[in-house]
Amino acid sequence: MNDYKLAIIIPAYKGKYLKETLQSFQKQTDQRFNLYVGDDCSPDNIEAIFSEFSHLSNFHYHKFQSNIGKYSLTDQWNRCVDLCQNEQYIWLFGDDDVCDEICVSKFYEIQKRSKVDLYRFNLKVINDFGDIIIIQAPYPPQESHIEFARKRFGNKIISSVNEYIFNKESFINHGRFEKFPLAWCSDDATWIKLSMKNGIKTIPEAIVKWRLSEINISSQPVKHKREIIIAIKDYIEWFNNNVINIKLQKEFYKLEEKWLKNQLFPFKNELKPIDLLYLSNSFRSYNSLKKSWLYLKLNLELFHPKISYLYNKLFCF
Repeated sequence: MNDYKLAIIIPAYKGKYLKETLQSFQKQTDQRFNLYVGDDCSPDNIEAIFSEFSHLSNFHYHKFQSNIGKYSLTDQWNRCVDLCQNEQYIWLFGDDDVCDEICVSKFYEIQKRSKVDLYRFNLKVINDFGDIIIIQAPYPPQESHIEFARKRFGNKIISSVNEYIFNKESFINHGRFEKFPLAWCSDDATWIKLSMKNGIKTIPEAIVKWRLSEINISSQPVKHKREIIIAIKDYIEWFNNNVINIKLQKEFYKLEEKWLKNQLFPFKNELKPIDLLYLSNSFRSYNSLKKSWLYLKLNLELFHPKISYLYNKLFCF
């Protein structure tokens, strides 16, 4: 086993784009990393795809005997992290995404100058064919956990699991990936807790490309409505209980309400009143009257936008 600082972890289940993913790491100008593929007992022949790269001494394959990702994606992520050896930093990467060939080199450059628990690359979003469909504006050189959360709840930035590299010791000490159904918001929660101490450091120049395709969970929200609603509620409760203080409550409750509507919009035609009531209760510090208003507000904004507009004008909400 090579004695490198960086472990690249690929939890693998979908084989369709895996070869492209592995090629993007084979092409890295700096090969100081160990790459681990954790096969989640996939029906695709992941091992056959990996066999084209098995001659590379820093590429490693492991097949798990059970499909744990079917029940908990974060458990699959966590057990894949356990495949690594003595590396200090972990880069969890999707089985259908790609990155620039200078990513590893740029990580080592910035890590040598700045010691933090969480680094990130700038991001672009691609489709099934590899065409760029979204270009995320460059991240600031350094960002606090509160500013990151402010932008995420404000729907100002895109974020995924793929563009982050984290310190393994800090990750373990903070309880690993925060567990929500479908790992929905699990990455955001984990990045927030890992950046509380010294923020997020951006790695300039190199780009990660996250693929949004028809096989992503993110592209099929209606199919997973129930799990997503539970995850949204759990995440809001986790954030309000563990991150914000009294001074920030008013600001973030407003941001969370807008974010909540944005999260629900893709499957609004599938929503029922009980779903909105369930989500309104995630704001535990709200009294009954405020929860009832939030429930009404979500109903109006999602289903009756014209009436909602009049209410906002009349009552200045």
